[in-house]
Amino acid sequence: MLIAGGEPLTHPKILEIIKIVKSFKVKPVLMTNGVGINEPMIREFKKAGLSGITFHVDSHQKRAGWEGKNESELNELRGIYATMLKNIKGLTCAFNTTIFPDTLEQVPEIVKWALENIDKVQILSLIAVRMINSADQIDYFIGNKKIDLEETPYNSTIQYRNIISEEIYYQIKKVIPSYRFNSFLGGTSRSDTPKWVLSTHAGIKNRSFGNLGPRSMELLQTFHHLLTGNYLGFNKANLNKLGKETLPFAIFDKNARQLFSNYLSFILRHPQYSFRPLFLQSITVVQPVDILPTGENDNCDGCPNKTLWQGRLISACRLEEYLIYGSPIQTIPKPSYTAVPEEILTSER
Repeated sequence: MLIAGGEPLTHPKILEIIKIVKSFKVKPVLMTNGVGINEPMIREFKKAGLSGITFHVDSHQKRAGWEGKNESELNELRGIYATMLKNIKGLTCAFNTTIFPDTLEQVPEIVKWALENIDKVQILSLIAVRMINSADQIDYFIGNKKIDLEETPYNSTIQYRNIISEEIYYQIKKVIPSYRFNSFLGGTSRSDTPKWVLSTHAGIKNRSFGNLGPRSMELLQTFHHLLTGNYLGFNKANLNKLGKETLPFAIFDKNARQLFSNYLSFILRHPQYSFRPLFLQSITVVQPVDILPTGENDNCDGCPNKTLWQGRLISACRLEEYLIYGSPIQTIPKPSYTAVPEEILTSER
């Protein structure tokens, strides 16, 4: 269960909330910008039952002391947070970064940093920005009433281009050429749109040997479910050291076969590494809701980020709409809207 906000660190009863979540035998995970966090605070969170922390760090945040820093320079801050969790041990370390058009070319620097810190960072999520602007060729309504965009939490004075998953994918491949997705969620309106795409690669600091393919992920999830009754998600920190245990998947998974071959070749040249851990790291790319020329909202099919609102589960990314208006915003194309959907790039999946 993600404990988000707003900013959860500012809640006066955050420790009690962590304990409540833990009492239901699910993993409490904080999603925070990290401002003001420190090791003593994190140790208290861990005692309360915290399983991990997802830090949201990107260059478009207004963060005191880090103004004007690009994504490469913010790797220093990411390193501070990752080292805190490494020192405490036992907590999963994850990072979210929202990718804007002006930071798309900086994705390789973020991925390079994550690979350098594969022993500290278990999960990296790269999320394409989605904002609305008065110049959009879409009108926004609640019922039959047109709304003021400035009332919405998604309004921006800048009209951002909608980045798609494949663009981020190709940026990742600049650092990890063997990078491949092994699973994905499509869209609610366009089932072939890669909304959530996941990859798990294995490596050591500064070197990735390859990825687990779809077959490996399917078997891992199936057997874990058979044995425990639940699926792997936001795995415990110590599991990322078990890369060697996944090597037998090479028998039936061509992606894992390449991983095994690359790793074996490296070990034969550098036998001193044979006694060191082989780390697993998940890299996720998220393409949020897209508004199609028809006015349809192409959301993430089977949204994994649900939250509770008035006794029902709704997508967390739409929560503010329910809180402000009591229902999701409806989108209708302006009469002048003649644009076609952005072309989805073809790529290996």
